[in-house]
Amino acid sequence: MLGALLLTGCAALVQWRVAPGAEHTPAPVGRRRLPVRTVALAAAGVVVGAAHEAFLAAVLPNILPTLGVRPTSVVEVGGLLVFLSGAAAALGGLAAPRLLEEIPHRRLLPLFLVGSSVGLIAFSVAGSVWVYTALRLLQALCIAPLFPVVVIRMARHGGGETIGLLNAARSGGNFLGPVVATSLLASGAPALVYIGLGLMGLAVVPLLEGVPGHHRPHSLKG
Repeated sequence: MLGALLLTGCAALVQWRVAPGAEHTPAPVGRRRLPVRTVALAAAGVVVGAAHEAFLAAVLPNILPTLGVRPTSVVEVGGLLVFLSGAAAALGGLAAPRLLEEIPHRRLLPLFLVGSSVGLIAFSVAGSVWVYTALRLLQALCIAPLFPVVVIRMARHGGGETIGLLNAARSGGNFLGPVVATSLLASGAPALVYIGLGLMGLAVVPLLEGVPGHHRPHSLKG
């Protein structure tokens, strides 16, 4: 119920403060279509990036007791950790356009996935909930800008259909992350979850070369 009230308030603010975009004539479809392989490679990176973001809540009830959290405090500590992760992801997403202005995307996208993957693997050696939280915040900051940057780059070369496919890929990653994490956790130690997801991220790094665009945009401000 609280979430519904927040969403209603957000909708009211958008209606009140956000001006409608100027009408424009869409470019011919033939000139905006990207090769299927290019979209598929970008979507693969988005799937894994979304899995890195979404896996945590599914495994926290089993992970937190191993970090010294009392069973009676699991819900409270887990909720705080998820909240902080969301805040870090929001900050990372807001930073995406600025980062893209300063660093070419062909270096940015691998950096995001490598940073997130290394952060996940580092979870394996976290001995306390404080260290675990700090690593999660850094990992969330690394992976959150990936989706906005991919969309920005693909939108410059593709149309609404491409963006729709990337959104579908993100939804798939949000489903895949918890499923993979809980399956690995059921098969072994928590380290198996972190290493498995980390290796998935490292495996798709070469695929991000398929995201089009060789030059940084002149300006994304405003």
